[in-house]
Amino acid sequence: MLPKRAPIPKPEGPVDPRLEAAAFAALSQKRGKAVWKGGPPQAGAIAAAILRAKIPPKAGKSVLELKRQWRDIVGDKLAGMTEPEKISRGPAGKTLTVKVAGPAAPFVQHQAALIMERCNLAGADIKGISIKQGVIARKSTSNLRPISAPLSADEERILTDSLDAIGSPTLKAALMRLGRAVGQRR
Repeated sequence: MLPKRAPIPKPEGPVDPRLEAAAFAALSQKRGKAVWKGGPPQAGAIAAAILRAKIPPKAGKSVLELKRQWRDIVGDKLAGMTEPEKISRGPAGKTLTVKVAGPAAPFVQHQAALIMERCNLAGADIKGISIKQGVIARKSTSNLRPISAPLSADEERILTDSLDAIGSPTLKAALMRLGRAVGQRR
């Protein structure tokens, strides 16, 4: 809440016209600060303008998009031993740097033309492939952890009894799943 301003005191007695004219002349020579009537920029309008912006057709795909499609581009065997690392621009065009587990480097080098062709079919516009040997991190096939032992009969009964008062069947089912997941975490 803003603090209240003190009221402007009214002059007692008659106002001196000379002082009034001098004040008017002094204030007319000074320029006040303009009031900005715009308000803050709207985030939604800015985001919509960014999303509407056209990506140049020669830009091609990014490394993240190639990583998503990498298994389709190189196949199951090489996908476990390779991963795209970066795309760099040079005078000859874009070069894809592929990180490769040591023993697979000759196979990737042998299939470089095929990998480059498949990347271009995916929309990457690659002119060359650079091979970099390194350790490839194993990717888990699932983002879910294995379920531990299920709840005992007593725990299941306690959970069911505690949720009897809930009227909505969908809410009750969701809370049952949550209770079981929390109970299995131990």
